[in-house]
Amino acid sequence: MKLWLIGLLNLILFSFAHAEVANKNSVMLGDRASGMGGAFTSLTDDPAASPYYNPATLARLKGTSLATAVSLFNKYDTNYESQPSLNDSIFRINRGSILSLPASSAIITNFHNFSAGLSIVMPDFQHVNGLIHATNSDSTYLRLDDQSLWVGGTFALNVTEQDSVGFSTYYTSQTTSRSLTNQYAAGGGTTVENEDLSLSTNSVIYQLGYFHEFPLTTDDSRWRIGLSYRFRSILVDGSGSYLFSSVSSTGGVASPVQANNLRAFSYVPDRVNFGLSCETSHHQIYALDLRLTGAQAYRNLEGLGDWIDEKATFNWAVGYENQWTPWLALRLGLFSDNSTAPSVSASPTHRELDHIDKLGFSANIGLRTTEHTRISLGGYYLGGSGQAAEKIGSSYSPVSKTDRVFSFLVGSSYWF
Repeated sequence: MKLWLIGLLNLILFSFAHAEVANKNSVMLGDRASGMGGAFTSLTDDPAASPYYNPATLARLKGTSLATAVSLFNKYDTNYESQPSLNDSIFRINRGSILSLPASSAIITNFHNFSAGLSIVMPDFQHVNGLIHATNSDSTYLRLDDQSLWVGGTFALNVTEQDSVGFSTYYTSQTTSRSLTNQYAAGGGTTVENEDLSLSTNSVIYQLGYFHEFPLTTDDSRWRIGLSYRFRSILVDGSGSYLFSSVSSTGGVASPVQANNLRAFSYVPDRVNFGLSCETSHHQIYALDLRLTGAQAYRNLEGLGDWIDEKATFNWAVGYENQWTPWLALRLGLFSDNSTAPSVSASPTHRELDHIDKLGFSANIGLRTTEHTRISLGGYYLGGSGQAAEKIGSSYSPVSKTDRVFSFLVGSSYWF
């Protein structure tokens, strides 16, 4: 056990590496974990979320478990330049795009001292569609879709009665498509520019985890800690295309820039999770998670793409659960989703990642409908304001941006 912990700490300290989505905590995973704001590195009993937060906790499950969590209602409220209040967003909740996301699912089986299973998660999602700038003479329209799907296996082992270790690996698919139409007055006429970028990448991700459960204290409280380290993703394959065209009412049609079958790049950064939780004799659980993601820099499309520059970023989550009765539990969470992007330049010369630090809260109830089944109902809100760098007129400019999401999530777990 000591050698294993030393090896894990060495990986964290010396392998720390310098995705298109600059906010890495925009989708809540799992049924129990989502209600607690994702503060789940030191907790068990959520097969859909544990492989993502800390695979070592799966060794504490008994029998075979099947769990799913789906965001049935995912309402995105994104605004550029104007800064609407949260109240305005709530009144617009019945407008615009409403999406259904299969956030996470897993099936885990326990064999004596170890557990193994299959995990599927969608940890990243971004959607923008509409005007980002409009005046009497200029307008800019943007459509952006960015999402990833992770499919993989997980393995966990109880080394002692108090200690567990775990390992999970995912094969990922990330797709990004962006279409921008920019119309502006220039040289006594009007110019219309169209830019389309699309890329698709596949990567492999590895994660190690450790879990320790302390003996009961004198007041019958149970303390637990969890530690996990996710390696920077290994790119397997990537391809993309780029198209830029410009038409002017005075200068005619410029030669378009078009390239297909370009090499595409996308990386999920390193991440360190530390979790601490306490379960009291009154069936209440308090949990804290601290997360640090690594820095990295790369160009996402060979020669013609965007420069992706991400800094090391710290995030946190706190969670609470009260098991009121054997069949009813209340869960609450508060969490941050700070942007990995540096602050947007005052005079940008190219497109930059959005810098929006967000804050979210979550709540749900867990209903144990039978001895072997549980249903969770609830949701979460996540939002913040910051800046983006986009093509406005003939040059790039910093643009204020507000991004909010309202989600209604349904989860279910089954043990047999």
